[in-house]
Amino acid sequence: MVRRECGMMLAFGLGTWWYDMSGGWFRDDGIMAGIAEAMGAFERDLSVEQPPRADLAVFVGEDSDSWVAPAAGGAYRHGGVTTQIHELNLAGVPYRLYLQSDLADPGLPEHRAYLFLNAYLLTPREREAVETLKRDGKLLIFVHAPGHVGAKDPAAELSAITGMALAPAEGVTRLGTTPLEDGSPLLADVEGAINYPTAIAGPAYEVTDPEATPLAHYVTTRRLAAATRDFGSWKSAFIGAPGLRAAFVHNLAAWAGCWCAAGPWDAVYANQRIVTVHAIFTGRKTLTLPGPSRVTDLQTGAVVGERLESIEMDMRRGETRWFWLDPQ
Repeated sequence: MVRRECGMMLAFGLGTWWYDMSGGWFRDDGIMAGIAEAMGAFERDLSVEQPPRADLAVFVGEDSDSWVAPAAGGAYRHGGVTTQIHELNLAGVPYRLYLQSDLADPGLPEHRAYLFLNAYLLTPREREAVETLKRDGKLLIFVHAPGHVGAKDPAAELSAITGMALAPAEGVTRLGTTPLEDGSPLLADVEGAINYPTAIAGPAYEVTDPEATPLAHYVTTRRLAAATRDFGSWKSAFIGAPGLRAAFVHNLAAWAGCWCAAGPWDAVYANQRIVTVHAIFTGRKTLTLPGPSRVTDLQTGAVVGERLESIEMDMRRGETRWFWLDPQ
């Protein structure tokens, strides 16, 4: 547990803490050995000056949910944001989490892909910032109904934001999707759904753009719920239902050219200096490094190898391994 939680915090560039509630709670050799490991990892991290690398940026709008459903804002936050973070942690893709208001910050780092979880309400500055991202082959991923709140013509606004022609999906009352069976690499390993089940209801929009590449229909309908479009200078993905599954996020990130540290379904937390994997399933694991690195096992202190570009190991369910990377 200590390796997993501290590895996650280090990957995000954050810290953690412990306290002994009344004395003696941590009086266990195994627990103290784990804490000693973590202290060593944090000491290594003190010398790292660069911000944590992640090619996927994830944006959360603080005000959006309550505007869409004032009486159910909590349900939107839980289903569309909190549970979504759980899936992101299983996608094998290092990411950085931002508030939507950070969009207008001139110091915002560059990323390969930008995922907007709940951009129902966009301020003029945020809306302008979205337009500035449509360059350099970047992928912009829009979930549910971006720009819906406050728009005189919501469908036209959604179309302008996503770059794809969208229209109200009349009669769609359930925000679930059924992926197409066309062999698209974006649908690999999605196990029958690109969204996890959620009780969120709300506005529904369908893709009507003949130039878009279809990915999924709304459940029990033929209305197109998810699609992508490559404009050359940038890429767009629209998914009309919240709650993207881990494998689908992984596939979108790979399409955008993001660094993917692992395949989906294990919990992986990584940046350019540390990689932590927590095995959800027993089996052979492969970690892809951001570049040739001298790899040190943080559990044993042993050097695994020089100029490695990947690591392979067998792991049991519930086991956690972590490694320090010195770029070479």
